[in-house]
Amino acid sequence: MAVGIADEVESHSGLDDVSSEHKPGELEAKWVQRDPECEITDGSTCCSSHSSPRVTPLVNSFDAARPASALPIVQNNHCLHIDGADYPSFWNKDEIVQLRRQWRPKAGDVFIANQFPIRGIQRLLVSLIEGNPDPWSAGLLKKPHFCDAAASKRGAAGFMDEADKWEVRRCFKTVAMPNSLPCQYPFEDYSGEGLPPKILVLIADPRHAFIVWWQFITTSCARLNVSIPEFIEKVVFGEFKMFGNYFEHAKAWAQEAAQNPGSVRIADAGRLGSLDPKEVKAELEDIADFLDIPRERVADLVVATFRRPRDADLALKQDDCVMHEALNGGHLVEQTGLNLHLFEEAVNSASMEVHTLWINLLKTWIGSSSSQLAQLAEVSMRGVSSTLPAALTFPLKGEAAHESGRCRPCVFHLRGICRNTEEMCLYCHAPGHAKTKRASLKVRQRQKAKLQRGRSPSPSPQNLALPYGKPFHPSLVVFGV
Repeated sequence: MAVGIADEVESHSGLDDVSSEHKPGELEAKWVQRDPECEITDGSTCCSSHSSPRVTPLVNSFDAARPASALPIVQNNHCLHIDGADYPSFWNKDEIVQLRRQWRPKAGDVFIANQFPIRGIQRLLVSLIEGNPDPWSAGLLKKPHFCDAAASKRGAAGFMDEADKWEVRRCFKTVAMPNSLPCQYPFEDYSGEGLPPKILVLIADPRHAFIVWWQFITTSCARLNVSIPEFIEKVVFGEFKMFGNYFEHAKAWAQEAAQNPGSVRIADAGRLGSLDPKEVKAELEDIADFLDIPRERVADLVVATFRRPRDADLALKQDDCVMHEALNGGHLVEQTGLNLHLFEEAVNSASMEVHTLWINLLKTWIGSSSSQLAQLAEVSMRGVSSTLPAALTFPLKGEAAHESGRCRPCVFHLRGICRNTEEMCLYCHAPGHAKTKRASLKVRQRQKAKLQRGRSPSPSPQNLALPYGKPFHPSLVVFGV
């Protein structure tokens, strides 16, 4: 019995209960229907609010004896296809199709379209849209925001009835393509009063997106035993297809945004995952403008995001989908800088074939009509030279970092000349730091030169496709024919 990565994620999203004591060839699956809205588990049950039995990962039982790279390719027949979108095969297609035909969005509704997990970002955006000033608050994600899964579980009519009871501005999440949005679309036909419905599409540097996926499948109920290099191989060989193709999903929505800019906007999830409050604030302000939300709400929300409350763990544990880094004292939102480093470290040891296939995937964005996608692809192609110094990929301020001595003091604040407030500065303004004498310009320039020598050089047009120190080959020139 052979199982691929997507099979594992699907089965451990609530389908089987397999004993790890069986030997290869002797496994007997006991299928258990589980809540399709629950995307993660931690412990002996499928999640904090459900009681389905936790499943022992198949990869830890009979596939652990062979490398993950030997796992068989995932075929398309393991997914439920609805107009170009791929869903887990145990979801109810009829109810999802019925929702698409019957559901007419209300004034002010917001649909967040994304193809990769957005555990921390969802809290941030739900807070912004619903007007909740605290993105750490308990019960923030208790509503069935994931409309595709909610319709599959509750039935289209049941989900629509429940959503009608919400007393705040409604926010929904979907993995659908533009032609399979689970409601009546396009919104140009909207004739109701108030704000028209909007669609916010989240994209990110592909390196960040796939590391988020890897973090999800290795810490969720599946708990797959797969390393980052092995997972990257699955991606480039087309063997990982949860919810479809990430590159094609982004291209389809980018085209839709170009055709309907009043209804659809592309947002950079990577900027929301920055540790620089100013960058997060800038991206949220753009989103707020598109959604007709006062900018004043953004400033308070950003401050709250970077100010972790002491009872944060208790609140986050109530979510069906929990980001383990945030549960263990980390930042609320998935950290872009750290994820880019994790990807680059893993891909540096990959084969030339993996590099070539990865570059080919990025080239599909460069060749698209979207300047946003092309820019993200070009940055990704620069490899490690496009990443922040490793020291800046961890929280540099905050109560936990300050008390543990891991924070980095703001030298300008110590001199009373920092142009940022304590909340908006990247560095620590907390009391207790000793004032230090700043190095001379000559010393700083020497240190900067030394740092640059230790990093990969920026690529030339000839070797743009080879950011990882691999030997040049003419067939790999990105812009060549």
